[in-house]
Amino acid sequence: SGHTNGVTEGYKSHEEILQDLRNETQTVFPLGAHMMLGPLEASLLEIIVKLVEAERILEIGSFTGYSAFSMARGLKNTATSSILSIDHDKRCQVFHRKYAKIHPLGHKIRFVLGDAFEILNKLPEEEKQGGFDVVFIDADKRAYKKYYTYLMDNDLIKVGGLLVVDNVLFRGKVAELAALTPQQRQDLKVQDNEQKDDNESKLDENGMPLPLTPEEKRLKKEAKFAKRHRAIAQALDDFNVAISQDVRMESALLPIRDGLTIARRCK
Repeated sequence: SGHTNGVTEGYKSHEEILQDLRNETQTVFPLGAHMMLGPLEASLLEIIVKLVEAERILEIGSFTGYSAFSMARGLKNTATSSILSIDHDKRCQVFHRKYAKIHPLGHKIRFVLGDAFEILNKLPEEEKQGGFDVVFIDADKRAYKKYYTYLMDNDLIKVGGLLVVDNVLFRGKVAELAALTPQQRQDLKVQDNEQKDDNESKLDENGMPLPLTPEEKRLKKEAKFAKRHRAIAQALDDFNVAISQDVRMESALLPIRDGLTIARRCK
């Protein structure tokens, strides 16, 4: 049957199932739950999928499946409509199996565990043919440009199809980086390289490593995080520039939550 507003006895609605999935994700991954899409973005994804009447969707980065189930409700209702969702984190498989059984559209989603490039390379030709109607990326930020290049080189986004990419502003760090002059960027690179040398422990007269003071530990940890965040921001900036300069794409960057790029392949 179609979408019903009333809840049939013994069955949960799409909204209830997704709320359960959100709650369980927050319980099991208290530190990683922020990787899950927000409800606003999930609704937007569902509408985008409906607008283009998508029958074939590729998702790179399933996490616990919240985004895949959100998109499933927007899928065009045909016998062959489907979502291929890829993630490398084994811990998420429990969620995929459990919720695919409960959700009325669970059978439309094929969750695959492993490296996205390896899995896509092994896809049968008939699955690659014509490309996907919608591709959603929410995975390793440092690999965004690599994913993008691969998808375009292999025609996995069809002409007229959409690419949606999450976290493209990365906590405002990408905008901060984009505002720097080339000289300021160069200075940061030098600073990061010098930090590598700082990681060597200071030694006492016997050549034994000296213990760090709590303050030194804190500063070292902060510097490490800042460096990692800069590397991610740099990779995302490279991706943002690449997609904005690609004549095959029309793209818009929306400042929703952590930044969402929506791009349409026009040639």
